[in-house]
Amino acid sequence: MNVLICDDDASTRFVLRRILAQNLGWNVVESGDGVDALSQLSRRRFDLLLLDLEMPALSGFEVLEVLRESESLREIPVVIVSQERRPEVIMRLREQHVAGYLLKPIHAEQVADRLANLRLKPRVHTGQRGDISNLHLSRGAPSILVDGNLDYRQFFLAEAERFGPVRVAESAASAVAQFRKSPVDVVFIGTQLGVMNVETMVRKLREAAGDRPVRVVCIVNDAKAKEEADRLGCDDTMVRTMVPSVFTSEFSRFVKPSGPVAVLQQMLPEFKNAAMHSTDQVFGMMLGAETELLQEPATMSVALQSTITIELDERVAVAATVHVTEAFVDEVNRILLGHDSTDAERIATTSEMVSRAVRRLRAHASENGCKSVCTLPATVTHGTFQLLDDVGEERGFLLRFHRRESTALCALSLVVKLLDEE
Repeated sequence: MNVLICDDDASTRFVLRRILAQNLGWNVVESGDGVDALSQLSRRRFDLLLLDLEMPALSGFEVLEVLRESESLREIPVVIVSQERRPEVIMRLREQHVAGYLLKPIHAEQVADRLANLRLKPRVHTGQRGDISNLHLSRGAPSILVDGNLDYRQFFLAEAERFGPVRVAESAASAVAQFRKSPVDVVFIGTQLGVMNVETMVRKLREAAGDRPVRVVCIVNDAKAKEEADRLGCDDTMVRTMVPSVFTSEFSRFVKPSGPVAVLQQMLPEFKNAAMHSTDQVFGMMLGAETELLQEPATMSVALQSTITIELDERVAVAATVHVTEAFVDEVNRILLGHDSTDAERIATTSEMVSRAVRRLRAHASENGCKSVCTLPATVTHGTFQLLDDVGEERGFLLRFHRRESTALCALSLVVKLLDEE
């Protein structure tokens, strides 16, 4: 049994350690405060937590609240060690489903008997988990995929290698051998692993990694499998899919952002698709007819353009610009106003197009927990007209549309910048 003792009193920790080690033969780790205890719990598996209530930084109650809200740690048994005797406090602890309560001062026989009577079962142990928050796939940091299904391996490689190199293994044993020879930061575990199961594989990966953290991602089919993956010691899960858009959304969580577009895609993986649908809806609604996204580049002479800059979570700025030909904005105005456009009406309509598109993009950001603020539209007219230039994948996106049964063109460009670069 592996036990964590969290108490700011060193003498109490010493007594408890001696009782647990000598009387029960358990392995003990000590922690002097709640912050350190949570850090220890996040890095390795414990079968039991002995927790004091009165501590600096984070109290025992606060540690309990964090544990009960954690998917991976809510089931760990907790025994309170305290001199607190007030009934209202005891009742509050019962609501947190503590496994037991030991009164200070500590008596060896009492502690050993009480803990032995809990009949605790060792949890699955998979070695040191380490801090994995900064472990990602990138161009310079390959990952390993292990999966026995050839079709899935080929699909995974085709989609994932756009972000960085991936080494593949057909079995868990082969993956462990690869990892021992050349460790990586991230390992993706699929299905059909051969004779070695997930639990054994995770343990061997962490043993091979030693003090070097490794991020183990289990590829799962449903919520039940997610719970099992955590029990077996995986750090994360991703949904098993062969739908490219869904895969990208899932996989991007494990990709290190590189440049402003990569940061945006990690924050909002579906932002480009949301922009495409939003613009299509806006243009279609204002034209009273369906529009169509052009898959191939098309020469476009821009008469007017209107820009709104959106700041997302104080991390990136996206300059959303609607570009229209004179024919396109005139078609819109004939539908909306019933007559040919004046210059002022063309400007007003172009500003309204970008405003409506941006409102939908901000709604998409909000739905995905991302805060946004934006500027007012800035509209420019090009008297001699200008050819529309491509944005470039490293700077953003360019989406071109036209009304069906019409040659009039319009476009939306999204140019992304990191705010700390400005």
